[in-house]
Amino acid sequence: MENPSIRRSLTPRLNKYIQHKPWPKQAAFLLLPNREAFYGGAGGGGKSDAGLMGALQYADIPGYNALMLRRTYPELVQPEGLLTRSHEWLDNTDAEWHAGLWSWIFPSGARLRFGHMANEADKRKYQGGAYQYIFFDELTAFLETQYRYLFGWLRKLKGINIPLRMRSGSNPGGIGHEWVKDRFVDPGDPKRPFIPALISDNPALDQKEYEISLAEMTPTMRERILNGNWDAMEEGNAFKREWFLNCYVDLVPENTQKVRTWDTATTAKTSADYTAGGLHCRNGEDMIVEDMIRGQWEYPTVRAMIIDTAKKDGFYIPIGIEGGGPQNGFVQDVQNELEKFGYTVVNTAGPGDKFNKSLPVQNKAKTGHLFLKRAGWNRNYIDELCMFRGDGKTHDDQIDTSSAAFKMLFQPEPEPVALGIFGGI
Repeated sequence: MENPSIRRSLTPRLNKYIQHKPWPKQAAFLLLPNREAFYGGAGGGGKSDAGLMGALQYADIPGYNALMLRRTYPELVQPEGLLTRSHEWLDNTDAEWHAGLWSWIFPSGARLRFGHMANEADKRKYQGGAYQYIFFDELTAFLETQYRYLFGWLRKLKGINIPLRMRSGSNPGGIGHEWVKDRFVDPGDPKRPFIPALISDNPALDQKEYEISLAEMTPTMRERILNGNWDAMEEGNAFKREWFLNCYVDLVPENTQKVRTWDTATTAKTSADYTAGGLHCRNGEDMIVEDMIRGQWEYPTVRAMIIDTAKKDGFYIPIGIEGGGPQNGFVQDVQNELEKFGYTVVNTAGPGDKFNKSLPVQNKAKTGHLFLKRAGWNRNYIDELCMFRGDGKTHDDQIDTSSAAFKMLFQPEPEPVALGIFGGI
C-alpha cells in the first residue's frame, strides 16, 4: 500500500492562483528544494508556465515577494509572454494589478513584480529589494553579471517560512548560451539542477503544427529549439571542425618561442564581449596554443590579470595587447605598470578586418600546423573558431589573440611598433 506521506511529499505546493495542474517536468521543477535551478531545452517545453507557477506558490503568505524578469519590456508583453500570461491567470481572481508598480498584490499582502534589464546598469533598479523568488525567463538573453547580481536581493526576514529560490528557464542560443551551459548543463551539479524539457513534455501544445513551423529554421536553430540541444553550434565560414580532430598535444616542446597576446573587451562587463589572453608557441612551422584565459571582468580585474599572468609566464615572453580607439587609455595604463617590471609590450593593432587577419591561422589549422595543449579550455576555443565569420555577430576574442600571436611569431616586423620595449629579458 502506498504511503500517503510519500505521496504528499511528491506533490508541489499549489493554490487557486495556479490555473492548471503542472505537467510532470513542471512538477519536478516546482518540487526542487535547491536555492538555484534551471528549466531549459526545447521551445514549447512549458518553462514560462513553470516559472509563473513557482512565483505563485506562496502568494497566500504575508511577506512573500516574487520577481519575474525578461531582458526587454516587449518580451514581457508579447503573446504568451510572462506579463500577458499572468493577466490570463489572475484577472478574474482576488489579486489586484497595480500598473505603476508593475505588480500583482494579493489579499495576503504578497507581491509578484515584473521587470526587465535591457542594459547592464538596469540590474541596479532592483538593489535594496528583498525577494524570496526570482525567475529569469530566457536566461541566455541575460549577462551572467546581471544574473549573479540579483542573488544580493534574494533574502527574507527571520520567521517567514518560505524557501529562497533563484529560478530560470531558457532555450539554447543567445548571447548567454556559453555561461548558462557552463553553469547548469555541462557540470551536472546537484546543487544547481537542470530540468531538461522537450515539446513532448507539454501536452497543451499542438506539437505537429509546431514541428512543421520549426522545419523552416536553420538546421542548428531547429536542433536547439526542437530537441533542446545545447551542443548544436552554428558553423562559420572560416574554420572547419574536422581540422581539429588530431590537434592535441600533452607537452609543449622545450625552447619554443612564446608570446602572450590579449584581446580586451571594449566595454568590460556591459556587453557580451569577453577578454581573452592566449599563450602561443612557435615550434618550426607549427603554432601551439598552450594556454587560454577567457572571461568577462571589469577593467581593474583585467588589468590585474594581465600583470599577474605576465609574472607567471616570465620576463622572456613578450606581451601583445591591441591598442587603439577607446582602449588606448587602458592599454597605456597596463603598459606603464608592466614597464616597472621590465616586460616587452607590443601593440598588435594594425590595418585589416578580423577575418583577413585570421587567414594565416586558418591556413595553419587547415594544413595541420595548429595544435592545442590538452586542457579544459580546448572545446570552447574550437567552438569559437568554428562559429567565426568575422562579421562581428559571433565571438572572436580568442581568434583575435591567435591572429595577433601569428603576426608576432611568424611575421615579425624589423622594428615593431611597440607600446614599450623596456629591457625585456
